[in-house]
Amino acid sequence: MQATTKAKEFVMGKMIARRIKSNPHFDMIYYMELAGQTRVEQNLLVQLQERWNRWRDQYLSVWKLLPEFAKEDKGYLLVWLDKAVEDEVEVDWQKSPALGLASHNLAICLCMSTVQSLTPELLDGACAPLPRPDKTMRSQLKRMGLEWNPEGRVDRTYAVLTNHPYSGGCELCLMQESCMNSTTRGTAQGAEPVAEQDDLDAAAPVEPKPE
Repeated sequence: MQATTKAKEFVMGKMIARRIKSNPHFDMIYYMELAGQTRVEQNLLVQLQERWNRWRDQYLSVWKLLPEFAKEDKGYLLVWLDKAVEDEVEVDWQKSPALGLASHNLAICLCMSTVQSLTPELLDGACAPLPRPDKTMRSQLKRMGLEWNPEGRVDRTYAVLTNHPYSGGCELCLMQESCMNSTTRGTAQGAEPVAEQDDLDAAAPVEPKPE
């Protein structure tokens, strides 16, 4: 039977996907920090608040991925916004670069706020370390209606995949050799182990990117 993301829980191979309830609230200060702004016009703020609520209620998906026999509920958190949000942001870019950028930043803010609400430790660093997706996880993502593209990213523009519960920062992130903010980049301790050929296409971040 084909499962959909409307289900609360299903199993694929040796991994369990469990839907998580999340109701992140719009934080104007966090949004401005993320967007690199010091002020937001009132009319834009009202529009952003409306979109936040609508995107959160209609298009936000939050899942806990648990490997079989996971100890102490250790697994992964997957958050993404449906393609409808990407399409809406693209329309905004066509209308106005400023509006497009505001919507783009709002989508990123919604994803990160959701992750941070479920993983409070990330509030200090504001970065969600990316684990290495293996074949089982990618099969699970496909079951959920997601695909890894040739660049190794999930086929949603606004998405975050990270360890849950929190289990470390830069030292656990497969982006450490390419992330400009990594504290271990270029060090022997921070070097990634040799990857199996099957995992090479997965060695890329699941993060929001501009068009």
